[in-house]
Parts: sequence; structure tokens; C-alpha cells
Amino acid sequence: AVVLHGNGVKDGELPPCLARTLQKKHEILVDSLPYIDKEFDDDSMKDMIERLIAEEMEGFEPDDYLSMLPPVPALRLPEGSVLKGEFNRLDKAPSSRMPPIDMKRYTIPVPQGKDAENVECWQEALKVAHQQQEYAAIRLANVELMTNYGVNAWRAYNSALEDNNALLKAEVDKVDSQILSINRKRFAEQSDAAKKIRRLEERYAALRDKNLRLSALCSALEDTLAP
Repeated sequence: AVVLHGNGVKDGELPPCLARTLQKKHEILVDSLPYIDKEFDDDSMKDMIERLIAEEMEGFEPDDYLSMLPPVPALRLPEGSVLKGEFNRLDKAPSSRMPPIDMKRYTIPVPQGKDAENVECWQEALKVAHQQQEYAAIRLANVELMTNYGVNAWRAYNSALEDNNALLKAEVDKVDSQILSINRKRFAEQSDAAKKIRRLEERYAALRDKNLRLSALCSALEDTLAP
């Protein structure tokens, strides 16, 4: 059997599983029964199917199947933002690296040399020391909060995750059950179709043999009656 397109072009010989076709207007649709047909397990048949799919995809119009979608909107970032600066840096030098984290603000500078006699330098150092003291106080407060409430907070969070997981698992089980039911229904329908196909094939073979015998008898009769 062969697959014909609307223009009557042949794709080549196909196995019986692909030979069952349905006529629809000016094209022929290939019909197959995946639960019954076993020809697809053959590697050579898989290659043929992949070739047919590739040939069909070459005729897609348009080539870019996303062309009907609107373009991706431009990314707009506020001027002066860190992300804006990083995108500009990557546009100019994609292989460049981010500047390292400035650790100077986490250190307390001690005026040295001539700066040791400068009051403004000592005032700046004192300001930085107060900042570091506030950072340390905030970290201690966070540690204390985590010690007092962190365990229960994580337990509540884990409990919420377990509840969500149970809900999602129930949905997955429901979908799996529906898929199993559909597959069983498809298997039953295709098994019935396979029985009908075998009966029709047997009937077709019997009628074909009968027609051949009748044709042979008619030819013999014509030869007998010929003058």
C-alpha cells in the first residue's frame, strides 16, 4: 500500500498498519491502531516514519509557526538601577565579570599617619564604627528571633508544604486514573476494531479468491466458445 497526498504523489510502500486509510475530500488520512499494530517496533519502520514526518514538516506554512504571536516586549528598567547597569555592562562586554563585592564598608578604618591628627578622619571612622555596631545588633536580633521562633516557623512551613504535596498527589492520582481508564477504553475499542479488520480481511481474501476463480472460469469458457 502507498500513502497518497492530495496531488496524488506517492510516498512509498507502507506496511499494513499504515495501509488502512480513510478518504476525506482530496486527501487520504492514515489511520493506525497503536495497541494492535506492531510494525512500529521495527527500527527500519521507525526510520520511515521519521522521514515521512520530516517531509511533512518541510511543508509547514509559515516556516516560523510563532510569527502570528506579538513580539516580546522590550525590557524596561529604571535608569540608575543595578539591573540596568548590569544589562548595559553585558551588552558592551558579554564576557566581562561583575565587580567584586565591596568589603570596605564592613571594615572600620583607623586613621594612619597624618590622618591620625585629623578630626574629620576620626569622625568618619567613628561613624563607620556606629554603623558596624548597628549591623551587629541587627544580626544578634535576627539570631534571637530565629532561636525563639524559627523552629516553629519552619514546622508550620513544612506542614503547609506537606498539605500542598498531598493535594497535588491527589490530583496526580486522579489524572493517572483518568489516563488509565482512557487507555483501557482505547485498548478495548482497538481490540474490537482489530477483530472486525481481521474478519473483513478474511472476507476480502475470500472474495478475491472467488473473483480470481470466476475470472479463470470465464476465461476458460471464452476460450471454449471462441470459434
